[in-house]
Amino acid sequence: MDTTEKERLYGSYTSTFLGRIHHGGADEFPIYHKYFRRNYLMHLPVQKDARILDLGCGMGHFLNFLEKEGYRNYLGIDLSPENIHFCREHGYTVRMSDIFSFLEETTELFDAIVMNDVLEHFEKQEVIRFLDLAYQKLTSNGKLILKVPNAANPLLASTIRYIDFTHELSFTEVSLSQVLKKCFV
Repeated sequence: MDTTEKERLYGSYTSTFLGRIHHGGADEFPIYHKYFRRNYLMHLPVQKDARILDLGCGMGHFLNFLEKEGYRNYLGIDLSPENIHFCREHGYTVRMSDIFSFLEETTELFDAIVMNDVLEHFEKQEVIRFLDLAYQKLTSNGKLILKVPNAANPLLASTIRYIDFTHELSFTEVSLSQVLKKCFV
């Protein structure tokens, strides 16, 4: 898919898809905060001034978590103008950009790069390209934190794959591990 097609699909991503899933918008922040606190906090840097990058930040659920936990040096990146507008309305530091363009152009290094439910939107070649770029943008002790829908879930696998027209791939624990080992070893 070329850039123009992506911009067309993601230009109204919130109103055509994401807003239907996250119909509560900011009302959902407390629920997501609990989830992120339980599953992410142990993996994030202890220092509250650590540079944290949220790629595909969507409606800012993770940015809200970071702010509530006292992190001050974060940045959200998203391609959707609707998502960027929503995040800015809630006071989060965000930039509208394609993930690849941002990673290729920035000279900054990050202590943590987080990507929630975005990798499945990439084509296979883009996954490898992304992982290579992310690795280059991490500090020496930096962490890449990824969350993808679980395609091995016997009840939800096909729904997860096809619920969103912009999904290109599905991952299981094994397939995600395979590509991470290939790119990070």
